[in-house]
Amino acid sequence: MAASIHCCDCFGSLRFCSAPCRTFRSLASVARHPPPTQIDIEGRDTACLDSLHTLPRSARPTYVSVENVNEAHIALLAELGYTSQKAVDQQIIHARYMGQPDLLGNSGPFGDAAVHLSGGTEWVDAPAVKALLPLKDRTATGEGIWYDLHGRLEGDPAAAGAA
Repeated sequence: MAASIHCCDCFGSLRFCSAPCRTFRSLASVARHPPPTQIDIEGRDTACLDSLHTLPRSARPTYVSVENVNEAHIALLAELGYTSQKAVDQQIIHARYMGQPDLLGNSGPFGDAAVHLSGGTEWVDAPAVKALLPLKDRTATGEGIWYDLHGRLEGDPAAAGAA
């Protein structure tokens, strides 16, 4: 199955393309361990995250990122075992790449390298991220800036080696 999406190549060219759609279950069937995963599917992010419940913990990606930091996503990630989390302000990433059109739209560092709102790369627990809510909404001001929520699966040997 394929979906029609807007794709931005590494040189910043925006075009309409077709991309394969895979469920987490199908990824688990072909990969020993799913790769780090960024979820940004315009309004269906929660359903995609929730589908991780169908997989044993050992088949879940070590690192997950989802667009929008909200109470439901924080709780769902924690319930799935992603108890180490980061709220990542995309304004920081976009400011870094201003004047570099080939890098605009980049979501920035991922996993352990992602920059938490504190300005550092440390992971915090779900209650600490929840305490940051509500985050400043800059989309209403026309800035078009948003936040991503990153989670690290605790107890995962891959995460233990990276920490």
